Amino acid sequence: MHPKLIAFHLPQFHPIPENDAWWGKGFTEWTNVTKAAPRFPGHHQPQLPTDLGFYDLRLPEARAAQAELAREYGINGFCYYHYWFNGKRLLERPVEEILASGEPDFPFCLCWANENWTRRWDGAEQEVLIGQNYNDDDDREHIHYLIEFFRDPRYIRVDDKPLVLIYRARHLPDPKRTLAIWRTEARKAGIGELFICRVENFFNERDDPHALGFDASVDFQPDWMAINDDNPSVVLPDGHFVVDYRDLVETELARPDVPHLRFPGVTPAWDNSARRKKNAFIIADSSPEAYEHWLTETLRGVAARPESQQLVFINAWNEWAEGNHLEPDQRFGRGYLEATRRALETAANPDCLKAPPLIDGLKHDGFVLRDTYAKWKTGLKIGKPAAHLHDRRLGSVTPPRIRVVLDATRCSDEALQQSLNAVAAQLYEHWHLDVLSRHPAPQIASNRLTWHTIDPEAASAKTRHVVDGADEDWITVLNGGDTLVEDALLFVAQDLLDAPPETTLVITDGDSRTSAEETVQTWLTPGCNPDWLRSTLTIGGAVIARRSVFSLALDDIGDSPTDALPLAAVLRALEQDDAKGVRHLASIAIERIRPEHPIPLGFRVELLQQHLTRLGWPARVEHGLSEDSVRLRYEHDPDPERIAIAIPCVSDRAALLRSVEGILNHAAQSPASILLPLTPSASADIRECLRELAALVSTLIQVIEVNAESPAAVANELWATSDADLILFLGEGLVPLDADWLGGLARHALRPGIGAVGGRVIATDGSLCEGPIRLGQMGVAGSPFRGISATYTGNGNELQLEQNCTAVSMHCLMVRRALLAAMNGFSADRYPDTHADIDLCLRLAETGRRSVWTPFSTVVSVVAPSAPSFHPPRRRMTRCWTIGLAR
Repeated sequence: MHPKLIAFHLPQFHPIPENDAWWGKGFTEWTNVTKAAPRFPGHHQPQLPTDLGFYDLRLPEARAAQAELAREYGINGFCYYHYWFNGKRLLERPVEEILASGEPDFPFCLCWANENWTRRWDGAEQEVLIGQNYNDDDDREHIHYLIEFFRDPRYIRVDDKPLVLIYRARHLPDPKRTLAIWRTEARKAGIGELFICRVENFFNERDDPHALGFDASVDFQPDWMAINDDNPSVVLPDGHFVVDYRDLVETELARPDVPHLRFPGVTPAWDNSARRKKNAFIIADSSPEAYEHWLTETLRGVAARPESQQLVFINAWNEWAEGNHLEPDQRFGRGYLEATRRALETAANPDCLKAPPLIDGLKHDGFVLRDTYAKWKTGLKIGKPAAHLHDRRLGSVTPPRIRVVLDATRCSDEALQQSLNAVAAQLYEHWHLDVLSRHPAPQIASNRLTWHTIDPEAASAKTRHVVDGADEDWITVLNGGDTLVEDALLFVAQDLLDAPPETTLVITDGDSRTSAEETVQTWLTPGCNPDWLRSTLTIGGAVIARRSVFSLALDDIGDSPTDALPLAAVLRALEQDDAKGVRHLASIAIERIRPEHPIPLGFRVELLQQHLTRLGWPARVEHGLSEDSVRLRYEHDPDPERIAIAIPCVSDRAALLRSVEGILNHAAQSPASILLPLTPSASADIRECLRELAALVSTLIQVIEVNAESPAAVANELWATSDADLILFLGEGLVPLDADWLGGLARHALRPGIGAVGGRVIATDGSLCEGPIRLGQMGVAGSPFRGISATYTGNGNELQLEQNCTAVSMHCLMVRRALLAAMNGFSADRYPDTHADIDLCLRLAETGRRSVWTPFSTVVSVVAPSAPSFHPPRRRMTRCWTIGLAR
């Protein structure tokens, strides 16, 4: 027997006289829903229905459509809110007509929403519209009204007892007395025993429900007590609170069990800004996949209970004005319903591994991403008292001394003062500041400050003089207006103490804005990523490098302004020992004011070309996909002529033919061969298709009879038959989008120090199927951007930049045949079905070779992509690559 899902159901989708008087003629829940507006960029408002439309619950057809849709996706029943005020009923028509008509034939129960009705929505919370007045006589009248529902065969029962919920148990003057009256009257009426639950949500509703006379409690989500220092909220104008859905999910899944019986709950989302002009509560960035993860683990948590206790409550089926609804809307369609069905199927499978935490911060929209990162950063801030403890650690070693050069020759006096204040406030004390300014030195007595009064044109020359004469090993160059956070140098110093001796440069994350009023843009570096840095040619964080690195960088920029020094220093550090000396410090260490006249792209390209020349890498620099980026078209002599394309999975005739046709029609150079497997289990249709293909172009298409069945083992047998220089593994049903797709992959694969190269895979609906794979995301490893629009640029336009990554997908993976042989191919014994590609890339990385992902080689999937999954790979993957995951 599988767990049962009960969804809370709001009946306020039809007009009633009371609402007409209080809120205006014709008021229903839709009134607030349609007036909603986004409160910040990326905010999902208004939330508007699709399949069921703006229904009226007075119509039997509307109620029937709801029940039919819920049943289709695995919902076992509705828990209707019931409003009783001393015999006065509100919004009772839908449920009373359901009782009288016997339709729809769908299980239900009732939850007494025993709160006063007030003008809380428009801020007048103290104005009571209709209130509760509890007494014994009303308790008896109330239970006799409910008894008629309990007699209905559709009414939900627990251990053959009618299930009824009370929303605010503590509002009852004497809960035990009220429940005793109810139970007595139910027995007298022949109903027998009742199963009465208290809703557990508010802070004073968390104790043992049995002490108040209840049989159990129902966990009502979202859990307001989960919003604490670990999951803080951002306060927007008008007092709106914003928290992260994924943080809430992981907090709730980590909650300890309670000693009493509690039926768990989940919610697909929450956002009551449609109702509230002020002080709304918004759980941002919910998605069907994250909700599915929560529901799956919750269902698993009740699977071992007795059958009658395997209930899970979902808040809600149709709370549209509170932004939590399973009913289809214009953004997600039936996404949450489909996620519900998938969760039921997954939870019912005991062989499925437990899903990992939702750790992917980069899937957030810009607003929440910034907040999520800032929240994490806030948690790292240590303050001055704790800084003294850090200084004690530094006192036991030789602390790194840092020379700070501040070029303020081109900034305002205000910007200069901001930078000076930020350096003076550093919690780390082992620094010396050189200020380059047009103004004479102020009267400041400090042995850590040297003032240089110069013209702007002399700034680079003076910086060289300072760098060459510095006693400190480490240098950082700032421009006027750059503001270091107070613990920036402290964290850099600690990182340098832990760094290996070959470290030459540390790059941090950073913020930037053009003015104090503009929204902050955060620049996050994806680790030490040489190809990403060469593509973006933008440095948004702080750069701290050895004196020798800055000395070389000064040679490169000549008399140009010093704002180009961070980029020049990074490029120089990338040249030394295959960039092994470059470290990334995951900390927002600096906020920059973006200049009115940034470094020209042409000059940055000159620095890049000098860098490539020193490396001995011939390449043509072209404009990239984003306005301020470049693409490097590496040149090889001779260009590769022999590329074999292997399609390990062949199961669909139409998809296979589309792939072969696309390969032949979209290639500036033809591959040496297209390798197709004939497996023992191949269908008659596939066998015939392969025979026809081989006969049509016998010199190009090679059908290889293989003994294996798993994708990894088949791939190994295919590449082993080829003598081509490069092997491209391609998924079935993938069609190239441009003529130079093969060349774009090959030019990277032939570069020194490169292992595997992957291309961009998109679906016909424009979503991204495969992007760069990162260790520790979407499970043990995965592509965090899978399923989003391919036009989404990502942080710092990262999805439009060539970059290094943990791994690339076998759906479009090119590698030298010689490397495959050296690695003994894919680990088919360990990973026969999935993650063999990730394992191969990680093994290549152990030999010092990087994987590259490029958006310039795009293939389109003509078959529907599978849904993103939070399921981890095989346990062997976790055991084998634990150290990498820890990093």
